[in-house]
Amino acid sequence: MNTDLLHYIILIGAYIVLFATAEILYHKFKIQAEYSRKVVHIGSGLLTMLFPILFSSHWWVLGICSSFVLLLFVSQKYNFLRSINAIDRKSHGSVLYPVAVYMSFLSYNYMCEKTGVQSYFWFYQPVLVMALADPAAAIFGKKFPKGVMHINGDKKTVTGFVSFIIVSFFVTGILVHLLNAPIVGVHLYFLLVVSISTAATELFTTKGSDNIFIPAVAIFVNYFWVSNIIA
Repeated sequence: MNTDLLHYIILIGAYIVLFATAEILYHKFKIQAEYSRKVVHIGSGLLTMLFPILFSSHWWVLGICSSFVLLLFVSQKYNFLRSINAIDRKSHGSVLYPVAVYMSFLSYNYMCEKTGVQSYFWFYQPVLVMALADPAAAIFGKKFPKGVMHINGDKKTVTGFVSFIIVSFFVTGILVHLLNAPIVGVHLYFLLVVSISTAATELFTTKGSDNIFIPAVAIFVNYFWVSNIIA
């Protein structure tokens, strides 16, 4: 069997297990959909870390992401996968999530070519900021709802905003140092720009659109920094 095909099948199986786990948490253990949804959000983000390791071609990534866009769209239309969809607000976040992953993979290929440095940072950073900082903002914002703000019809909190900045800052900082990212200049400035700009994006986006705008902003900052500092 073709190695890429085998990897594709294994990853599809892993995602099915993840979705099934969320359904069990929701239906059997009565975990609220807001939290079972975060399990899928974080788990999906971690599983995608295997993409640049297992696949050299973006077509395989497109295949996985397209499959889940279709599945999630159908699940919303016909009201199944309640662990993801049974929330008391309208959100397109679950459908946009795989779109953002594919966009990040294309950016990873482009940035590796542009910089001449094969670094997983270009893929991991936008995906993990979305996968980890966004749920952290939601969880801490609900747990400690300090500084409540109503923005574009959504309830946001200062606690959630600060939580996002902190997680984004440390996720990006750790990845810069672990993954040979060609980020030159003053690293602290770069980390502050990334963390504050992505947190602001989460603050002002609604209906799950943050799932695509957060990685898009991270990708833009990475491109801008490299273009103006390295070039």
